[in-house]
Amino acid sequence: MRFGWLIFLGLTIVSPSWSAEDIKKGDLNCGDPLNSSRVAVKKILDPLYQGQPEEAQLRDANTKLDKLSKDAAYCRLQTHLVFSTQEGDDAAMRQFVAEWGALNQWLGRLAGAIERDISGAGPSWREEYDFFAEIYEFEI
Repeated sequence: MRFGWLIFLGLTIVSPSWSAEDIKKGDLNCGDPLNSSRVAVKKILDPLYQGQPEEAQLRDANTKLDKLSKDAAYCRLQTHLVFSTQEGDDAAMRQFVAEWGALNQWLGRLAGAIERDISGAGPSWREEYDFFAEIYEFEI
């Protein structure tokens, strides 16, 4: 496993033309956190939002959001690696990497809201999704 990471890091350092746009993880494009995350989250939650989903559907959505959260963490790490090898606007690069960190937290927050809703311990996950849609500026 370490050997694979060494090769990956070597390719990252040797290939300056490599960009975050080239990295994809699941449904996420690491070069486009806002648009790819909107599409991925809508694909998971929009079908459930309009109706009364059963517990099994909510658990499935929770699992998918958890995976998406891990994918966002992967994108954060990969974009950090890419940007650490490139010249350019450090503030913009840090902001881009930070956006993946914020998205990772949001996805965890959505998954947690679904879990609390399933157990009856919190407000509806729909309220959290409404807030996410408002922040990321899309219609449900």
